[in-house]
Amino acid sequence: MVTNKIAHLFIIHIVNNLDDTVISKKKILSDVLVMIDDLKSDECFVKLFMGIFCPDSKRYFSEEELEAFSCLKEHSTSKKDADQRHQEILSIVTKPIETFFEENMLYYLLDTRKNHLLPRVLGARIELGSIKESDCMDEMLRQIQKKHHYDGKSQMLIGHPDLHRNIKDLVKQDATQKDSKLDFCSQIASIISKNFLECIETRAVWIIVELLENENTAKLIKPEVAKNKDALKALVKKGKGTKGVEVILKALTKK
Repeated sequence: MVTNKIAHLFIIHIVNNLDDTVISKKKILSDVLVMIDDLKSDECFVKLFMGIFCPDSKRYFSEEELEAFSCLKEHSTSKKDADQRHQEILSIVTKPIETFFEENMLYYLLDTRKNHLLPRVLGARIELGSIKESDCMDEMLRQIQKKHHYDGKSQMLIGHPDLHRNIKDLVKQDATQKDSKLDFCSQIASIISKNFLECIETRAVWIIVELLENENTAKLIKPEVAKNKDALKALVKKGKGTKGVEVILKALTKK
């Protein structure tokens, strides 16, 4: 069923609406999770998890599918708060999927353009507010600080053409999430601060921009940005400053 074009949508609907999440785990999710190694490339199988992580996403589901998910909700006998049910389901699926990715983290970090599941499970960990409990998140943070060859030279993975967009989105999620402790943003700001001069010469500069644009996270990076103002100006003067560098310098002038 999990690879069937119609049946996987039915499973998404059941999991997201059944109040008894213990039953969902025992009768559906436990069996599905053990298949991840074999079915990780199947579109329907991956969409099943997308339907759990981001059930209202127009990126992964058509208007017709989203309409089917919400069909007859006004007649639902559900007694559980939808947010509570969502959190419970995330708690069930997040750890097992993290374990799968953790074992070969670098490979999947370099493949996020094709595989959207890793960014979604990292986002789920942020949503649960428990990144300090995640070995997968720790491994991701370790890997993005290492140097790898791309764009014709060896540089930190945090500035990778595809990966930096995922990190930027995760920063935005953590910065805007209600009651967030900003644990993820703090970790990213710390990594960038330690490697600031290298980061401003890669696409990681856009992660800095994202941190600066939210008042909750600007304080995490602005001191380091201010300290390196001359280096930022020098890049522009040499013609090496990107649009991101210009945005950062402009942000420094704001009160």
